[in-house]
Amino acid sequence: MAEEVVVIEKVIAKEPLTKEMIEAGANVLRHLNKANLDVRAALWIYRLESNSWRLVLALPEVEKDGPLKSYTKIRRILSQIPDNQPRLTLSDIKVSETNHGLITALRKRNSLANKEFPQHVYHVGGNDHHVDEGYVYQLL
Repeated sequence: MAEEVVVIEKVIAKEPLTKEMIEAGANVLRHLNKANLDVRAALWIYRLESNSWRLVLALPEVEKDGPLKSYTKIRRILSQIPDNQPRLTLSDIKVSETNHGLITALRKRNSLANKEFPQHVYHVGGNDHHVDEGYVYQLL
């Protein structure tokens, strides 16, 4: 008896990066910069496996003090953003080390050499650190 192989394809309706998300991310970054948080990279990343967007912030203090201290500072700054301005929650944000593989891959990418931001990027990174789509606000 021949075995029958059934293949089930999973169709994912990709969550879009909305204009509101882009505005909120830019506003949060302005507030972080105004508070003198040393943000070396700020970008939205889309991960296919989770079908979600996260605002990634690469900070030198994550390497020095760990992520908890950075999240605490960011939460305090987020709480000071007026209600009438675009904002995000802490669950929308992921902190990262400045030498994370994805951040390093972005810095090496030729199309980012001109440093005209913001800009969309697609299929960035290597096997271990890959994103399908991103929106870069700043990359230092």
